[in-house]
Amino acid sequence: MRASLPVVALLLAACGGSTSPSADTTDVAEIAETGQVADTSEPPDTNDTTDGDAVITPPEGATTQELIRQALADGRLDQDTALVYRVFAAFSDERLPIPYRGRSSHDSLVGAELVARYAELSPEHRAAVYPFTLPPPAAGSWWALRDSQSPWPDDAPPHLLPPPTCLAPFSERGPWIPLDSEHFRVWYSERWRADLGGQSAAAVLEALEDYLWPLLTGLMQTTPVSDAGQPCNGNDGRLDIYVLRFLGEYGSPLTMPFPTDCHQPRAAYIVLPTADDDLDALLATTAHEFLHALQFSFPVLGECMDYLGGPLWFTEGTAVWAEGYAYPSQQERLRSLLTGGMWATPFDGLSSEAATFARYRSYPFWKHLTEVHEEPDLIRQLFEALAVFPEHGDALAHVLPRGLELDFLDFAVQLLNEPPDDAWRSWLGLEGGPATSDIFPQLDGGALATSIGAMSVNAFGVRYWHIEPEDDARLFAFDNPIAEMQVPGLKLHAVRKLADGTLAAPLDWAAIDTPVLCRDDPSDDFASLYLLMTWADPKEIYGRVTAPRPGRLVVAATPCRALTGHSDVSIAMNEQVGAFSVSTEEKISASYSFTRAAIDAEGGQVAIEFVPSGSLTWSMSSSVVAASDPPFSASCPAGPVDANILHEHGTLGFVIDKDGQALWFANGRIPIGPLPWTDCFGEASTMTSEPYWLYVGDQLLPFEGAASLSGSFRRDGLDASWRFTR
Repeated sequence: MRASLPVVALLLAACGGSTSPSADTTDVAEIAETGQVADTSEPPDTNDTTDGDAVITPPEGATTQELIRQALADGRLDQDTALVYRVFAAFSDERLPIPYRGRSSHDSLVGAELVARYAELSPEHRAAVYPFTLPPPAAGSWWALRDSQSPWPDDAPPHLLPPPTCLAPFSERGPWIPLDSEHFRVWYSERWRADLGGQSAAAVLEALEDYLWPLLTGLMQTTPVSDAGQPCNGNDGRLDIYVLRFLGEYGSPLTMPFPTDCHQPRAAYIVLPTADDDLDALLATTAHEFLHALQFSFPVLGECMDYLGGPLWFTEGTAVWAEGYAYPSQQERLRSLLTGGMWATPFDGLSSEAATFARYRSYPFWKHLTEVHEEPDLIRQLFEALAVFPEHGDALAHVLPRGLELDFLDFAVQLLNEPPDDAWRSWLGLEGGPATSDIFPQLDGGALATSIGAMSVNAFGVRYWHIEPEDDARLFAFDNPIAEMQVPGLKLHAVRKLADGTLAAPLDWAAIDTPVLCRDDPSDDFASLYLLMTWADPKEIYGRVTAPRPGRLVVAATPCRALTGHSDVSIAMNEQVGAFSVSTEEKISASYSFTRAAIDAEGGQVAIEFVPSGSLTWSMSSSVVAASDPPFSASCPAGPVDANILHEHGTLGFVIDKDGQALWFANGRIPIGPLPWTDCFGEASTMTSEPYWLYVGDQLLPFEGAASLSGSFRRDGLDASWRFTR
């Protein structure tokens, strides 16, 4: 965030202070006493930190806007009361209840929102905020009341905002002192440290005229709308900036439009704080507010959403971008906006209801777009498009060079801040990346299926899952509920982090029921894996989408590309036939590999089939011995004979189901013959291929060493041991 500008906290003379002359100020006093405007439930006390039985403890480091947002989400505040409190905060009004006094933060368009919603407010709310709708020099304005130039109005504030009446003509005699340039009038007051106000005003005027005017008007190809003809306009059509020592530790700079039709270009004025010891922060804030004044110069075709003509994440996010564009040295504030926004809660999105009070969080999106495409004029093109497209999302999609889905995916990948997309390190000196849900599969040589939890994300948000496998994890499959949904703009991508620390190109998994990665395959291998769920639909600026069920990750230690090894089978028979003892020994030795032939994955169940190749050696010998007189013996060696193991004669494979259970299977024939040989009786014979079956149980067996499986070999009713080693 911008460094805090220390200023004196002041009490408005007629705002809960010593002057409260009318019945209408009773309503204001009620706000001060209860902490809430009338007609709302369970109002918090401004002088207490309790809400009923619950203690309200502001989170350490929370901003005023975050505290108000949370109270609104919890139901402790309604929308209109939240607006009143935001106005109090922006103007550092002492009536802001203590529980909502957090760190200072920008809320620079709350004045535009107040002007737009004023007619809808109750009389009590209008009584509380009417002075803040007026320019500082106007009769009855917040400044005039504080400076004791006029009393609080006796009559109830009008339903519609009337033209303001200036107290006295502007002059160099005060109370306002102008500093003039070709395009600006920068005013400061002779009261409340005029020397400090004069120094700040002079620095602001120089920055605006000599630097920010050519830089930002050249970028936006427009100039601020003249306020000539507007009441209380500083005596001419130049843009007026009031540099005042009124902002307390929780206040905010402001750009206030005159109350005119938001579909037309609008004139505005700017209110800035004085700078005590951080002039650089004040100048960056000046760039922010000046861009707002330029934004007001663009007409809008569609609904006046968020009281400016574009969603606030357009207007405030691009204004923060202007700070960094004009003053890139202001990295502390820019870093805090990123690490406290899209990196802290990326699933909240750029435009979610939760982000309404944190609309500055969209800054990194505009930074990414303008840097990656090297087109800072994308900001101007966006506001030009708002005059052509009635839907704000369509305006955004129109200006993005690669289209909404691809540019938002690029942004989501770059937020990971991993090479080669680690520009945030050089841009803002940032290390690390966004908040992720971390998964560490522990297999112990087996397989498992695990839920990754509910899959939901807000509009223009990203949800990240980070999967960090052990070395024995070879097969990854994802039971993907996103594939069942048909939501425009909803995407699921897998991004592999390779062994050298770089990121591979994203894999689009949105329409795949059960995508599979095999780490034994160089084209699939990875050191860790990110899943990215994004939702960027031009028709859905706000809202949330949720998958119908949790996603499930299936992981196995089973080799999934090729199995290699050696098998030896020995069969020995000893039979007594009358006076003859017959011994027969048969040996089969095979060296082979099983190569993956296919992966069949559906609904979280994965089956991989392997086909064998290699060579086999068969040999057989027999002997006959008779205890006769004379003794008789004979032997008959046969082999060794070599044969090939043919692909079409066998398959080996396994199935892993949703629960991580695995079943191996094998079938086919070992082609041993025809193999000519001569038996002991001199008769010619042949031996053809014999069928085989492999039994390995109903679950995946633990590997031993490099990887081994054991089972049984059955031939002609005789069992023998069988062992496969990878």
